[in-house]
Amino acid sequence: MHDLNKPQISIIIPVFNVVKYIERCLDSIAKQSFESFEVILVDDGSSDGSETVCDKYSSQDSRFKVFHKKNEGVSVARNLGLKQASGSWITFCDSDDYLPPNALELYSLHFNNGDLIKGGFEQVFLSKKESKSFRVPSKSVLSSKSEILSLAESSHYCGFVWNSCIRKDIAMQFAFDEKINWCEDQLYVFQCMLVAKKIVFLSEIVYYYRVNDLVSLGQGSSLSSHLIEPDVIKDVADEEFRIKRGFCDGNVDISNLIFLTKKSKYLFALRNAFLKCGFIKSFFYGVNKLNIAIHEVFFYIAKMQIKRFLGKI
Repeated sequence: MHDLNKPQISIIIPVFNVVKYIERCLDSIAKQSFESFEVILVDDGSSDGSETVCDKYSSQDSRFKVFHKKNEGVSVARNLGLKQASGSWITFCDSDDYLPPNALELYSLHFNNGDLIKGGFEQVFLSKKESKSFRVPSKSVLSSKSEILSLAESSHYCGFVWNSCIRKDIAMQFAFDEKINWCEDQLYVFQCMLVAKKIVFLSEIVYYYRVNDLVSLGQGSSLSSHLIEPDVIKDVADEEFRIKRGFCDGNVDISNLIFLTKKSKYLFALRNAFLKCGFIKSFFYGVNKLNIAIHEVFFYIAKMQIKRFLGKI
């Protein structure tokens, strides 16, 4: 039975220099139709006024709690939030995104149906182009690991923490990898999904995800605008592959799916090695660190380039 003195849901929000967007985020939570929640605001060393906004909300609403710390990255901030959470369920929100007014209520309706709940989301583009929604056709409650991964991947619900509401005893079994700054949320949520006995997939929108489609590669300050280190991509691919193997249930199609996902990330690593180091160094990166499938792809590309060059002589 739920302790009425404790919030049912803890919402963990890492905050870093998002003064332009944070008030909309926090307002969307303050106005939730479901009121038994707490907000754990982890200010990760903001210097643009975001820290002051956090203090304002915590002084006006006792459900908002703020923790100020030096800048150490989103994973450290989320892990601190996990340690401070007192709710029976855990969810996350990025400080530049926002929730529909019934998001927490939608989660709460299914607390007795599963150990982890995932909902639909909508991409909101800064360029003002039409938003894009991702949602399953109808609600599903699944226990088969292969079916869970299949639906999570096909619906694009899979690798995000912010459209997930996780029972606390599961959420606290894992932590965000503080050594990486790419796909760390994906690795965390797949670990939680793997140990959950039942997962509920909702067809309703529970999250609005702001997408900065105005920033091109190599410009701006967002993480996605910077070249990700090839070694980071490879390490994430290896760890994701290790976790996802637990979803196979002997299903050949799922086994092929997770292998192809690993292979695509290896190709991404090779691409970034090429952009970062040039052709020769990226070749040796492929030989030394990636699997034989990537070697074959690389040799094929190299062979085609040589043929084209010789054809011009």
